[in-house]
Amino acid sequence: MKFALALCAILLALPTMVPAETGHLLSHAMDLKMDPATHQLSGTDTLTFSTEVGEFDFYLYGDFTPEAEGALTRLEEDDESGSTQLWHLELPKPADTVILKWSGEAFQDASGMVFGRENVGAEINATVGEEGIFLSGGQGWYPYVDGGLYSHRVTTRLPEGWTSLTQGKRISESTESGWTSTVWNAPHITDGLNLAANRWRVDSLMLGETLIETYFFPEDSTLVDTYLHETAAYLELYESFLSPYPFAKFAIVENFFPTGYGMPGWTLLGQQVVRLPFIVKTSLGHEIAHNWWGNSVFVGEGGNWCEGLTVYTADYLYKERENPQEATQYRKNTLKDYTRYTSEEGKDFPLTEFVSRHNAATRAVGYGKSMFVFHMLEEKIGRDAFRASLRRVIDEKQWSEAVWSDFFRAAEIESGLAEGALGTLQNEWVNRAGAPMLYLENIEDLGDKVAFTLRQEGGVWNLDVPVNIQHLHDSCMRCDIQMLTLDLPEKRFELPKQNFPGHLEVDPDFHVFRRLHEEEMEATLSLILSDDAPLFILQPGMDAELEEAFRAFASNWVEGEPEFIPADQASVREAARTLIWLGKSPPSFMETPSALQVTPFFTVFHGQRLEPTTGSVVYSQKRGADRGLMAVLASEAKQVGIIARKVPHYGKYSYLAFDNGKNCVKGNWAAGASPLRATW
Repeated sequence: MKFALALCAILLALPTMVPAETGHLLSHAMDLKMDPATHQLSGTDTLTFSTEVGEFDFYLYGDFTPEAEGALTRLEEDDESGSTQLWHLELPKPADTVILKWSGEAFQDASGMVFGRENVGAEINATVGEEGIFLSGGQGWYPYVDGGLYSHRVTTRLPEGWTSLTQGKRISESTESGWTSTVWNAPHITDGLNLAANRWRVDSLMLGETLIETYFFPEDSTLVDTYLHETAAYLELYESFLSPYPFAKFAIVENFFPTGYGMPGWTLLGQQVVRLPFIVKTSLGHEIAHNWWGNSVFVGEGGNWCEGLTVYTADYLYKERENPQEATQYRKNTLKDYTRYTSEEGKDFPLTEFVSRHNAATRAVGYGKSMFVFHMLEEKIGRDAFRASLRRVIDEKQWSEAVWSDFFRAAEIESGLAEGALGTLQNEWVNRAGAPMLYLENIEDLGDKVAFTLRQEGGVWNLDVPVNIQHLHDSCMRCDIQMLTLDLPEKRFELPKQNFPGHLEVDPDFHVFRRLHEEEMEATLSLILSDDAPLFILQPGMDAELEEAFRAFASNWVEGEPEFIPADQASVREAARTLIWLGKSPPSFMETPSALQVTPFFTVFHGQRLEPTTGSVVYSQKRGADRGLMAVLASEAKQVGIIARKVPHYGKYSYLAFDNGKNCVKGNWAAGASPLRATW
């Protein structure tokens, strides 16, 4: 079975239930013993309630057997996989502390896990084995009482040589009779506890009162210093404009199967993820930012805002800190993804319905559109007021739940606006699905003015639209930026200009969340990724090993069985289908890029020489308005297998080249002439 994981914070996935009449659960105090050799886990949990309770419900992993004083009843299976059971406990007499014991086998085979494309399939929830231990919060590996936030204290007992890691602070550690006992105290409330264990090398440094740690496998010890010091830099960055780091430690933990999870005070990254050179510059900071957004300010009802805000204060912020051009390109890429992935009916939805990502469309909305809402909010009130509003939300909502309206109200307060002044912005972009497409029409040169019509399609939105007027002034090109309000289906405007040749551009830097015109978007791999059912074409005459590798590439690209067609049908099959060519040389039905030269002895792509035994090339083109063509060229089966795991992560690019699996060329074709630009 294939699995695909995405870098994200762990969100609890258990179904909502209404507990029996209980007091509020305050804390768990657990003693766990785990034996990797036998996959056995046994535990004792002391649950403390705010008042005495006579009965309550809890979840427990399906293969575990609970024990307690009182009457235990197993209810129906309550999640789709059937791996978690709902239990009911009726106590002999009411009490405010209850002791539950449980034991059983926990093992899931992680050998089929791959770090793949956008679709997130099944995940490892609870496994205890020789390769490692991972127990996912809220999945019932300990008695999980739904509907609240609790503190945790955990004692783990593992064979000597093994180290455990969970949220909170390590209080003590000792080894006796071949078993290591570690005590963790997590006083801050969370909605679940995640735990990992393995035979790691542990390194650390202190940043003020914060402990920064790495739990890496010995073979990756050369990466330790980079991760420790990059983490320190991120913590200093966020403390400079948010608030003091909310936890006692931040740990980067290496996992034995592919993950990219962010939990309170630590992140769990698969070994192949840790080794990717760009992770420390991007995803590491994203997971650190989650310790403010999602892990200490929790997500309340009405939509998951924290992924978009984390992107805005992490991934987007890093591009902005590089230079304005990188930030502009990031905004454009976000709009391209939204336009590509949500064009089909049923793919778009309001942010109030976003819980977590599970494919490209949910990412485009829940991460991309959400990020853009915060960008437009900052554009509206200014950076100082925006960052002050973030600090206000932290001050008011840390260790409790925040909702979308909390951010808009904080923005109103910090910018001096009246209560409700940003209500239209919230209603249109959070409560409502969709986005407009802008049109520039009926341009007239009136000498000292230029007149034009702005039209929006896809509904009427209240838009602040930047329009740039560039003209020659004193032998130099000058750019005047005007902010226009478009709150009708269409509106006529007149802007002053110099009586010289120049041009007008509508939102050239992509500050408005909108659907892009096809001419604004160059062909990228995201165009191919957005098609759930492309047609694959194998170049005739390949040897069996290479053909098998390409077939595996196709299987990893799609969910389900890939569909292949003969090469001679490529030009006649319906244009509504995306085509993916798999072979050693370029296909005849695609235009061969001028930068690509293929010879029997070597390949040159954008000036990079690639040898047949180590090189591979990928490039995309458009096929009609919303479908694409992609060619994957390689001569060795080994290279096909390597790039199969990597190509889906480069969706924003038009073309790629790899040398022995290392990306050596990437870039984008030029976009067409924008319909939102006019010259006089």
